[in-house]
Amino acid sequence: MGSSTANISRRLYEERKRFVQTVLQMGVPLVDADYNDAQESFYTQIRRSVQAALGDGALGDAFKVVELRRGGALVPNGFALKGGFHPRTGPERLWVAGHGAALFEDVEWLSSPEVSPVSTGLTECELFDSAAFYEPDALVGRTLVPDVAHPDRTYEIVGNTRNSIKVAETNHLVGDGARAGAHYRVALTTPAADRVDIVYVDAYLDEIDGREDPDLLHTFSTKIEAMRRLRLVQAVFVAEGTAPPLPPHPADPLVDADGIEHFILPIAEIRREAGNPHIEARM
Repeated sequence: MGSSTANISRRLYEERKRFVQTVLQMGVPLVDADYNDAQESFYTQIRRSVQAALGDGALGDAFKVVELRRGGALVPNGFALKGGFHPRTGPERLWVAGHGAALFEDVEWLSSPEVSPVSTGLTECELFDSAAFYEPDALVGRTLVPDVAHPDRTYEIVGNTRNSIKVAETNHLVGDGARAGAHYRVALTTPAADRVDIVYVDAYLDEIDGREDPDLLHTFSTKIEAMRRLRLVQAVFVAEGTAPPLPPHPADPLVDADGIEHFILPIAEIRREAGNPHIEARM
């Protein structure tokens, strides 16, 4: 979560050098830099091959935006994303710059940790996300859900920067049970005028340690951490009446506050109607 804190000697991999394989020599110790270089080289070559062969997009219905209903009624300012699992081919996948975003089942946009961002810090009145690209003060007046596991705990946003969201100082996010590292969401608004919203996926690799995933602690000693993992984050956002965040050059990735590369892929346009809180298939 956030910046890399893995204890490594150095990072060797450089795509420009065109190294494609490591060669282990007799009598030479295998160190972390060699192993990590081999892993990064392999993943990058696979990712580049997918980019060249498939490009961006899904072969099936992965991440397709659909209506969200409960008890037959549309959920205000909500929608779902299609997923699924096939025994022979695995989960439904959406390819984003060669990264395979996956949904094993249909999910709700507002409340699913599979597609929501993660906070990297929290005070009583401010949530921090070093991976975010919010337009300063663009979220004022909207509603913050600091933990999607508790969608009923909401707070009005009074300000924001690129990487933080602030609520009134009279609130107590931590005291109310919110925590750093939880999946959060900024809820959608009912449009005052006709509006075109763009749904997009933000894909990037995030380092996961034993604190975030206890399975990465060795069973013979919970004090010894296993090798850390890079997880593909597949956060889905909605740009209300505006464009998604874009890099300075279309071919470049976005780079967040921690120096991590992000890849943005628009997946749907929703033509919202003035005063209508519902998102319908016809939109």
